[in-house]
Amino acid sequence: MASVHWMTMVIANDDESAAGEGASIESVPGHVFLAKMGKKLLRPGGRRATEELFTLADLKPGERVCEIATNRAVTAMELAGRFGVEVDGVDASEDFLSLARRNVAARGLQDRVRLHVGKGHELPFDDGSFDVVTAEAVITMLPLKRKAETVTEAARVLRPGGRLVIHELAWADDTETEIQKELVAAIRHGANPLTMEQWKALATEAGLGDVTVRTGMMSLMSPRGLIRDEGIGGVCRIGFNVLRTRGAFSRFKTMARFFRRHHQRLRYIVMCAVK
Repeated sequence: MASVHWMTMVIANDDESAAGEGASIESVPGHVFLAKMGKKLLRPGGRRATEELFTLADLKPGERVCEIATNRAVTAMELAGRFGVEVDGVDASEDFLSLARRNVAARGLQDRVRLHVGKGHELPFDDGSFDVVTAEAVITMLPLKRKAETVTEAARVLRPGGRLVIHELAWADDTETEIQKELVAAIRHGANPLTMEQWKALATEAGLGDVTVRTGMMSLMSPRGLIRDEGIGGVCRIGFNVLRTRGAFSRFKTMARFFRRHHQRLRYIVMCAVK
C-alpha cells in the first residue's frame, strides 16, 4: 500500500503464491513477469487508488485489520506504522510468509503485525474479530464463486460497523466473452473483473451495506501511470530489464497493447462496504 508497499508483488490468493518460480518469462503470470522486470507497484489504479482506499478505510489507531494475501507483509508493516493499527496478514504461501516474518522482525513490529497461513475464503479467525478487512488486486483473480466466498468470509470476521475495503479491476460496462478471453491470454493468468454494479452486488449479497465506490482509469501499464508509480529511474530500470531478458520485450508489448486497446473499458474500483 503506501510508500514501502511498492516493493511487493501480489500473488492471487488462490494461486498459492510462488507462481512463476522456475518458469520461463513467456509463461509466468503477468504480475510475476512485471515484478521480475522490476515493477514495484502492481495495482490496477496505482498509488493514487491505494490512497483512495486509505481514505475510505478511515483507519484509527488501535483498530484491528485483516489483510488478505499479505505476501511479504510490506503492506501490513506500512499499515501498522502509518496508521497505528494492529494487522493480521493472511497468505496461502509458506514461502512468502517466511519472508514476511523476517521483514516484520527486521522492523521490530512483531507485537503489531501477526502472520497466518490461510486463504481469503477460509480465514482462520473468529466471527467479528476485525474493524477492517482489506485486499488489493486479489479478488479479481478468483472465479466468481470464490469471489463471493471471499467477500462473505470477510463479512463474517468483521465486527458490526467494520469495513471491507478493496482495490480491484473492473469493467466499465458489460464485456464480451472474447475480450475476457483476450485478457486471460495477455496476462497468462485467470482473471475475472466485474462491472461496478457486480462488485457492489458481491458486497450486498454478503450482507454488507453503505457501499461507497470510487473509480478511474486503469494505470498499471500506461506511460503516465508507469512514471507516476515507478518514477523515471524505475521506468528506465524496467525498460533495461525488458530489453536484456530473452522473450520479455514481446511479452511486455503484448500486455501493453491489450491494455491500450481496451483502456476505455478497463477501470479500477476502490470500494468500501460496512457491516
